[in-house]
Amino acid sequence: MGGATSSANTGGAGGTDTGGTDTGGAAGADSGGAGGNTGSSTTEGTGGVGGAGPAPVCPERTSTALSEPLGTVGADGFSVWTKLASEIETTGIPTVGIVRWAAEDVIPTEAHIEFGLDSSYGMIAPVNLDCPDFRTALVGLKPERTYHYRIVASDGSTSYASDDHTLLTGPAPADFPLTELEVSLPEELERGYFIGSFWTVATPATTFTWTAYIVDSDGDLVWWHTALPESPGGEEGYARVRLSADNQDVWIVRVRNGGGPLIRVGIDTLEAQTYDDVAASHDIVAVTGQTMAYLDYSSPGRDCTGFSEIDKDGTTRPIFDIEAALGLTSCHANSLQYVPGQDVYALSIHQDDVVVVDREGQVDWRLAEKVSGGNASWGAHQHGVQLLDDGILIFANETEQGSQALEFALDGSLRRSIPAPVDFRFLGNAQRLPDGNTLVGSGYSMHVVTPADEVALEMTFNSTLGYLEFRSSLYEADE
Repeated sequence: MGGATSSANTGGAGGTDTGGTDTGGAAGADSGGAGGNTGSSTTEGTGGVGGAGPAPVCPERTSTALSEPLGTVGADGFSVWTKLASEIETTGIPTVGIVRWAAEDVIPTEAHIEFGLDSSYGMIAPVNLDCPDFRTALVGLKPERTYHYRIVASDGSTSYASDDHTLLTGPAPADFPLTELEVSLPEELERGYFIGSFWTVATPATTFTWTAYIVDSDGDLVWWHTALPESPGGEEGYARVRLSADNQDVWIVRVRNGGGPLIRVGIDTLEAQTYDDVAASHDIVAVTGQTMAYLDYSSPGRDCTGFSEIDKDGTTRPIFDIEAALGLTSCHANSLQYVPGQDVYALSIHQDDVVVVDREGQVDWRLAEKVSGGNASWGAHQHGVQLLDDGILIFANETEQGSQALEFALDGSLRRSIPAPVDFRFLGNAQRLPDGNTLVGSGYSMHVVTPADEVALEMTFNSTLGYLEFRSSLYEADE
């Protein structure tokens, strides 16, 4: 078997800088090594990912193309099959690559695929050894670019590397509405991906394309799902797009106040499912494995129902009943966050409060009871919320100073206020990023602000933004 490299029984080393491009470290067999960061702006690298950790359940795929022979064994001992997702299924997009492979005379105990814009790679996709032919999706790829990749497999004592292979991605939709990207402080930014959506309140909205998207730090569209509007007028489009906790699926919830079905799309775009039996709106969040939680708009009060959890198979469980817990019969739940380390939810109820709730549906605490002056202190009008280890971030739409991201300590004292890029009454959210920066999105614009309150990056669109999320990797969640 050719291409032997060093042993990989434990977590691999992190990325190293080579020639101005950060490359990802090799993954370990038992615990994932840290991936490298993205390349410099001159190499147009995209977000590095962590090493391969415990594999999630392999998603089933039924396409006949995935049963095609792998091909002949090369001099390196590997047989490799690769296609774009758009060549496999009509739902597939041309910026996702699907790799199937086998290694002669090797029973792998761990494997990953290194890939990037040149043969220094820089990104790592973990391989699920339970998938047929070790099927692996390469995601985060820029459109119309040639990517290099190689497979690295370990049998527990020796690692084997395939030869270098290439994959040419296809075009992105020409009408993606990103109009401006300005990076003012590149040295202050962690590179990665912005996950979001568009919506409109235009009447009629028959020409508006419902869009869920992922763009990288260079502003390149790397993943998308689109649909034509289902009805004219009102709030139309998607409010939130989230990756599942196992990073296998993208879940999408609409913005309409009347609620509607959830949509789940495989990150490989080879499968899509609509959950018609639920009435969801505004927000959805990953919980654990294949379980998500969504704002439930199913009761007669619709947007004052509460929230429920849903599994991939469609099983739902009510978690929090707003009327039973808080005595509210008329309200508007509009944002939801789950915090794995604390096993709690943070729920925004528009013009009422921000409530922290455990997974048994019990209220832990309420922000308006901690903040002097109650919810009037932030204008009694908030949307996106993020519970931090030592505080909480909320997007306050109508403070005396306009739309702002406000950070409160757990005792209710105001620690920081960050102006939004646009004053806007609808949606809007803020997210504290792993590097200490803060993402704030509202209206038609998003920006990333440093701890020193300097704008490091700004993106402007010609469509109204749904809620936003930044991730440094599409293969594992940020801690």
